[in-house]
Amino acid sequence: MRPQTLAAVSRRNIDPLDRLLDEAEGYLILGLPAASARLLESRPHWTARRARWAFLKGWTLKRQGDLRAAVSLLEEALRLDPGQFEAGLMLAWCHRRTHRLAQAIDDLESLKPIAPTSARLRYNLACYWSLACCPRKAVVELETALMLRPHWIARALREPDFDPIRNDPHFLRIIPFAPPTLATEPAANSNGPLHVNLKSNASGTDH
Repeated sequence: MRPQTLAAVSRRNIDPLDRLLDEAEGYLILGLPAASARLLESRPHWTARRARWAFLKGWTLKRQGDLRAAVSLLEEALRLDPGQFEAGLMLAWCHRRTHRLAQAIDDLESLKPIAPTSARLRYNLACYWSLACCPRKAVVELETALMLRPHWIARALREPDFDPIRNDPHFLRIIPFAPPTLATEPAANSNGPLHVNLKSNASGTDH
């Protein structure tokens, strides 16, 4: 069977709801939340795919700046499917930016059993513990992240979220592992390494 024929058969076998949700996710990855919103609102009921719909709708609302509404949808997505790692990261991102830092930390801590070796998760936790002025916990998470992704030391050296603990001896223990040239780099306008770009990372471990 020719590749074109196989592709056509594959398209026919995709559930119509899944196809719509795939398209909505594609629009989000392209940075087009309005187009995603139109697709997600094109049907009155998404019962059979409610967990994924709630995640994508929450992501859409986040992209549109309606963080409180996004929180509600992301919480629903996680109630329906607690294993949605990206939804958990995004929920923490929204909680942090709606002045609920303690809840954001709880969100991320709850993801550890799902993705125990995620450097992105550990880096975000390090940032949030730093903002909560808990240097020891921040350093534990940061060290784990750097073991998984050693090159992120350059980002950590410029990370604004670490300013509250920048002079703490626990944090300074990590600095000697950085190449000397990194320590003298000018500060960059950084949004954090990975805080939610989900799906590229389109959800946006935007930090």
